[in-house]
Amino acid sequence: MAAPATASAAPGDTALSAYSDQRLDWQPGDEGGPVECADIEVPLDYSRPDGKKIRIAVSRIKASEPSERHGVLLMNPGGPGGSGLTLPAMVMKENVIPDSVSRRFDLIGFDPRGVGRSAPVNCGLTGQELSLSGPAYQPETFENDVSRAPRRRAPREACCRVRRDRQLLLRLLECDVRRQ
Repeated sequence: MAAPATASAAPGDTALSAYSDQRLDWQPGDEGGPVECADIEVPLDYSRPDGKKIRIAVSRIKASEPSERHGVLLMNPGGPGGSGLTLPAMVMKENVIPDSVSRRFDLIGFDPRGVGRSAPVNCGLTGQELSLSGPAYQPETFENDVSRAPRRRAPREACCRVRRDRQLLLRLLECDVRRQ
């Protein structure tokens, strides 16, 4: 079993330490309330930390009892392609976690690389096509939908192959997401 990846730099790795030593500029979130948002800078390719950089959007709701603060609770949106920037606000609004947790932990959400506000890639897909909750196939249109799918997919695949952010597309790997 592999050891979990961490965001910290390896001892003596000065190229990556610049990333782990960042101070975030937390700003009020778009929807107000206790949510704060910031961007962190990460290397596009961790094997080339001095190369191209991208920004990852993060959000937080601070522990409600600072004197009891124990750490952070990082919320992974799952996916692939799931946005997690609004997860802290959602779990608070829907009472998903107990007060004993929100009192002691900062709740952290993020958009993984290539998603939402984190170097997004969409290859020309519409908002409905990007939506994880888009309309399901309907029995009355199923045959037509299935027959159109290859024709609709081909131009988008070609777009993704030649886009100038091709290097980003190649770095949308789970290991890179875990590391950020």
